[in-house]
Amino acid sequence: MNEKPRFGILPFWSWNDELHLDELKNQISWMHQNGISGFFMHARSGLSTPYLGEDWMNAISFCADFAKSLGMDPYVYDENGWPSGFVGGKLLEDPENHDRFLTASEGPYDEKAIASFSLEGESLRRVLSGEKVLNVYEHLSASTADVLNPKVVDQFLALTHERYDAEITPRVKGFFTDEPQYYRYGEPYTPALEGYFREKYGEDVKDGLGFLFLKKRGYEKFRYRYYLGLQHLLQTNYGKRIYSWCVERGYEFTGHYIEETCLFGQMWCCGGIMPLYEYQTIPGIDALSRYVPGILSPKQVGSVAAQLGKKRVLAETYAAAGWDFSPLEAKRNAEAMMVNGVNLLCPHLVPYSERGDRSRDYPAHYSPWNPWVKKRFGEFSSYFTELGRILSESEEIVSVAVLHPIRSCYLTYSRTQCPEDPYFGTQSIEDPFQALLNRLTGLHLPFHLLDETLLEEHGRVENGQIVLGNCRYSTLIVPSILTLSSFTKVCIDSFLSQGGRILFTGEMPSYLDGEKHDFSYSSNTTWEEILAREGYRTNENPNIRLSRRKDEQGREFFYAVAIWGETELRLEKEGFSSLVRYDLTNGKRKVVSSSVVLREGESCFLAFSREEPEKDVPVSKLALPTVFNLEEVPENTLVLDRPSYSCDGAPLSASKHVRLIQRELLQKRFRGEVHFCYEFFSRIPLEDFFIECESARVKEISLNGFPCRFVSENPDNRARSRYSSDTALRVGSNRIDVTLDYFQNDHVYETLSKDGVTEGEINCLTFDSSVEPVYLKGRFGVFGEFQKGNAPDVISGKGFYLDSPRTTIRSLVEDGFPFFAGDIVLKAPLFVNTVYQELEISKRFQLIDLFINDEHVAASMFDRRFDLSPYLKEGENELKVVLTVSRRNELGPFHSPSEEDMVTSPESFEVGSEETDPFYHFVSTIL
Repeated sequence: MNEKPRFGILPFWSWNDELHLDELKNQISWMHQNGISGFFMHARSGLSTPYLGEDWMNAISFCADFAKSLGMDPYVYDENGWPSGFVGGKLLEDPENHDRFLTASEGPYDEKAIASFSLEGESLRRVLSGEKVLNVYEHLSASTADVLNPKVVDQFLALTHERYDAEITPRVKGFFTDEPQYYRYGEPYTPALEGYFREKYGEDVKDGLGFLFLKKRGYEKFRYRYYLGLQHLLQTNYGKRIYSWCVERGYEFTGHYIEETCLFGQMWCCGGIMPLYEYQTIPGIDALSRYVPGILSPKQVGSVAAQLGKKRVLAETYAAAGWDFSPLEAKRNAEAMMVNGVNLLCPHLVPYSERGDRSRDYPAHYSPWNPWVKKRFGEFSSYFTELGRILSESEEIVSVAVLHPIRSCYLTYSRTQCPEDPYFGTQSIEDPFQALLNRLTGLHLPFHLLDETLLEEHGRVENGQIVLGNCRYSTLIVPSILTLSSFTKVCIDSFLSQGGRILFTGEMPSYLDGEKHDFSYSSNTTWEEILAREGYRTNENPNIRLSRRKDEQGREFFYAVAIWGETELRLEKEGFSSLVRYDLTNGKRKVVSSSVVLREGESCFLAFSREEPEKDVPVSKLALPTVFNLEEVPENTLVLDRPSYSCDGAPLSASKHVRLIQRELLQKRFRGEVHFCYEFFSRIPLEDFFIECESARVKEISLNGFPCRFVSENPDNRARSRYSSDTALRVGSNRIDVTLDYFQNDHVYETLSKDGVTEGEINCLTFDSSVEPVYLKGRFGVFGEFQKGNAPDVISGKGFYLDSPRTTIRSLVEDGFPFFAGDIVLKAPLFVNTVYQELEISKRFQLIDLFINDEHVAASMFDRRFDLSPYLKEGENELKVVLTVSRRNELGPFHSPSEEDMVTSPESFEVGSEETDPFYHFVSTIL
């Protein structure tokens, strides 16, 4: 535990098929070669090796041993599926272990209710009879375990962590817990609340359950205590219990809880996220999808890490961003969190297998199957390893604390009373709080969030400062809130009496511990005074996130990240005339004026300086040509995903999308032989081609009636096999026939038919068969009918056919390469009158290599602007572009209603009906 911590990439390594030691070793070697410092061995949908069985434990031991021999850190994901705590469904065999929730209805007294209440009067009164009462009922969840119950958590530990501790040699580094929570889909309940209420308040919690459904006199106080109790039980009975077990045995405990990004999300799942980070060695968050992460989630975990001295802060990231999510977007989204406290990345995910549904498991994936990852992931890893180290070896300079308002949500939140309200009753707290965070960020004012639970556990007031752990705050900003805790009030009173500065920005508190209370507070400082005390001046700019830091030698610097567009940051300080700018992507140091311009996704370190700014040479802006010539026709792809099919010799159906056919076979619970017919049209004869498809349970493949023979596996995706035919493609209609031995195990059907089954339990399933597209590969062109899509950068097409490839390209999608993935080499002439030129690429891309007159200019994944001046000559030049194209247009999704999803989930690949939109939606790149 005393060794120097690593800050390299730690991905989810998805174990999602039958595990073989040789393949596990190969994948660890690939990760090591690409600068990945460790991994989380993660049971996931598709796993065929029995979870926690002998072969599973042998695989964990083997990987731990091999990883450690390479200097890597092996961790175990603590569950099969999510949320953590149900041992892949094992604990659900006992109804006592299930999560619980409450509902209520009016009617005659029902002895089956957990509690019943009179509807008369202003007060809440529990009754044992009556014709018109409120009956409150307790229910068991279908798929989740009650992790607020210490007996359940002990069973979870015994079946997972304790087995790993006893059986795995060498030891793993630690454990990742994923999304533990109380019941999120209704009013949560646990029997553990009964003991909590008796011990803390001397009350029967059941006497107040009606307050969750009725606003009777005193409901605020009960709800305050109720949700505070749920938070406390999750913190102590789950988080502290597992953390203590890990620490006592020398393991690290990491992972993340859930719904950190907003207040009402935290009310769904945990009653407040910040106290939970206390009991993690490496506290973590998740930030999934293509959206830029917000401020709240990393600021919460970053604040606790600074306050409690936790050197590493993890973010599970990138899941559901889609196959065309670019390295530049990945950099921007990661650094949007890292500027607020994160310093360790967990990319989601590196899959063991891409077979069947596995390829649709919240892409993009970070394996050689992803073209840019195969070429350049080592550089990506190196960048974030060094950035993580720099951030961990420095600390943020913060003197301002913002009181977190989560406890005010206890008074207003309701799943049942506000079913149509997206905030579930918390909007009056949520909106002003998020606006305050945005303002603080735009003003570039460093701040931490102050959680009332952690304040009571670790806080005090001393010398006019609020002290929480390692941090001291001379200014307190209070957002719109309804209630304070008694301890917070004592701290504020003491803080003010000692000269502390406080700014109230909205509604003043009117409750103390959930009970009505009159406060006499008022602000004693202003925004202008707070900013002036920072000692530097800056422009307000919400498009740049800024962290003011000092390193271990006490030297001050700033870390700046541009989020949207090209934008300016000004920093000025008395006695300094310039800034030193350092760019980690290229290692360049430059003295600039007090103003810097950053492009979207760009970041840098800045420090005040008295040096003379360097003069810039003016350059002209050069746009990318709109027409290119192919240097060589690359291997192209035609995706065939609408076959007709027949079960057990019945007549062929009409052509249908493969996902529709899969659904129909699941609904029929079909087992047996299925015949598929994939048809396509070619305007040219073609001999040099092959057919690629998934070979699992495939019995026969033929082309136009002639049998096809196996050639090889795809080197980057062993789930796909390549087949060749002795007959050529003919001009006109062609037909590929595939016979599949279709089978699903009974557990699949039983799980899918359960009422209330959750995504997490479905993720434990392994589908034995999957209906998949067939891919035609060769040096041909793919053409069709195309039109501009409704979403940005989308081109829609249908009616595809093969023809001779074009060598002049204006649009990859429309000029023959709609389904293309991989590298394509393009050339175009450049005519310039002056050699001082800068090329700017406005559209998104994965990777790009630039050459001018056969000289290499740049190999870029993080920049869109390139100085061509050293390479140009006046007159005509040749520009060569090696463009790496993602698998988005090969793998989809093709029929999403939004045309291009910001959140790409397995559902994004589904189609709604047989009359689905005939257009396929493709994402265009630089052309």
